[in-house]
Amino acid sequence: MACNEGIKLISSKKQTIVQGIKSAKPYTNYLFEITLDNTVDLTIDSVTIYDSKQCMKVNHYLSKNKTSNKVTLTAAVKEGNYTVLKNCNSTVDKVLVHYKINSKSGKLKISTFEEETVTRR
Repeated sequence: MACNEGIKLISSKKQTIVQGIKSAKPYTNYLFEITLDNTVDLTIDSVTIYDSKQCMKVNHYLSKNKTSNKVTLTAAVKEGNYTVLKNCNSTVDKVLVHYKINSKSGKLKISTFEEETVTRR
């Protein structure tokens, strides 16, 4: 788990989503719960996924407030929702969340995930 000034990762989950249609490809969904100091203003700039095969910048992600100091971030790696980054070598599966707190840039590196498979019908 990562910890930075004003921001702390509470949980990280990597879900493999298997859809009920045989022709649909499975995709990966990342869920993160982050807690914030009361005095910070968090903005998510981008989410980059590194795995053993490639590096991907997620095009669309969802960030929602549960309470005033907790944020849930969802990033789905499915067809059409990411851009493959060139010249990127990664030997470790990880996610980098690029953010701004009170106009100061930072990165949250996440390399430990609870993993689960979800079947959608």
